[in-house]
Amino acid sequence: SNGNAQFASPLNLSNNTGHSHNPQLAALGNTVYVVWEDDTNAATTDIFYTMSTDGGQSFIHPINLSNNEGQSIDPRITASENGDVYVAWQDDDPNTDEGTAIMALASNSGGGLFGDPSFVNIDNGFASSPSIVAYGKNQIFLVWGDGTSNIDVFFSLGTLNEDSSISFGDPV
Repeated sequence: SNGNAQFASPLNLSNNTGHSHNPQLAALGNTVYVVWEDDTNAATTDIFYTMSTDGGQSFIHPINLSNNEGQSIDPRITASENGDVYVAWQDDDPNTDEGTAIMALASNSGGGLFGDPSFVNIDNGFASSPSIVAYGKNQIFLVWGDGTSNIDVFFSLGTLNEDSSISFGDPV
């Protein structure tokens, strides 16, 4: 039995001509946050974001969060109890050194405006598979895999600054 569960008709959040996949979501109260990979721009894959403040009845127009010339994939999103929103992903922006990096950005306005993306790791390695969790007020825990010399898992604590940038400690 489904316990009389009822679902509303699905909404097309990406609604474009490209391939949109790997969606992730977070929710806080009646606000829903969604990120996904999108290759509408045939030369790259970017991370897109949308949000709903009415429990998923309607969503804002999608925003390109990564917006670079590289391949941005594997997004993750979390929201803190005070409404800060954090997004992390794997990136291989060709304007940076070789390898892949973990990027993260944040919003201290409830998901309305985001700061600039920050590099979490800068080691010319092969970082992948980020996972992110909001911790307390203005902090996040972030882990990822890195296959630079061995396949290891790294951890870093990030702190949200007033300008919505994130400061990260040295990876452990």
